[in-house]
Amino acid sequence: MATPTLDRRTSRLLDLSSYGALAVMGSLGIIGLPDNGRRLVAVVLCLVVGAMTALGPRVARATAGRVAMFSTQTAMVTGLVLLGSEDYASFVFLFFVLSVHVPLVFGDRASVVWIGLFWMISSVASITADADNAWFAVVFNLGVFPLCGLFGYTLRRMAQARSDGEDALARLREAQDQLQRLAVTQERNRLSRDLHDSVKQRVFAMIMQLGTAQVLLDREPGRAREAIDHAERLARQAGSELNLVIQELRPVELEDRGLPDTLRGYARDWSGQSGIRTEVAISGDMPEMPEAEYAFLRIAQEAMANVARHSRAASVRLELLAEGRAIALSITDDGIGFEPHHSAGGVGLASMRERAEALGGELILESAPGRGASVTVRMGAPR
Repeated sequence: MATPTLDRRTSRLLDLSSYGALAVMGSLGIIGLPDNGRRLVAVVLCLVVGAMTALGPRVARATAGRVAMFSTQTAMVTGLVLLGSEDYASFVFLFFVLSVHVPLVFGDRASVVWIGLFWMISSVASITADADNAWFAVVFNLGVFPLCGLFGYTLRRMAQARSDGEDALARLREAQDQLQRLAVTQERNRLSRDLHDSVKQRVFAMIMQLGTAQVLLDREPGRAREAIDHAERLARQAGSELNLVIQELRPVELEDRGLPDTLRGYARDWSGQSGIRTEVAISGDMPEMPEAEYAFLRIAQEAMANVARHSRAASVRLELLAEGRAIALSITDDGIGFEPHHSAGGVGLASMRERAEALGGELILESAPGRGASVTVRMGAPR
């Protein structure tokens, strides 16, 4: 059975209380002894009990060691009681101290057995030393010993609760680290798909055009020039798409600027990179929702990146509406459109839907061939 460990402050207070009780009550019992020889024996026994109280929990890790430790302490205190002090009750008090420590070392059933043993020894000592008032001491101890044991049990439960809390916190931190690693992995995979579907293909096409130009350079300079011009356009498009990816990776200080200003700035930069006219419309006051703001920003970036890569749009309208705790974001383009049912696995769409659903929101995609596309994300409920 694993023994819970008290926190440092509680452990120190318990040790100081135990040593104080041993010193005070032991001294009273020693003073009541009839001769110096017995006093010397009592001093030695008290020192042994104190030393085992201090070192026992650190040395006796196994169950057998704990049993041996408490058996020795019980024998020592019993020996003190049997020395014949006029104030033998002072030595009996040391059993109360042991009753507090027992639940910190043993389980519930074993603790009951040990505390019952302490009560029996103290009762026999009371009957032997003071037969007239023995019944009072027996009944009194019958109430005090369980109370001391209950105090020790409470300390043990506190230590167990503290240990469980630390374990839960450690598991929570581990889970948080795993989620962060998973988010990083998902973002890397998404960017890898984006680069593969856009930049890599354009670079490959550019290489093919340059190879064609090299073959035709001497025989057909005109066609070679056309191939070079085509390769140049591809290079510019690849550079523009790389700038869009870099823009997505760039950290945005939402805390300082807020989502509305951040979206305006991103749309302005995006328009300059993509050459697509952008209109931004924002209404309402944004609530304090940091996670939602980050999700909306990433969704806007992913949606507009798809517009730049696939839509052939001339203009895009970005609209943000906040009402109470509800937020709605729409990105609408006038591009070539597509059939939504045939593009459910398109680049970035799954990621956008996952971001929205993770915060209890929904993503709505509307498009048709030749009629552009619209992505709308809603979270929360209006007042």
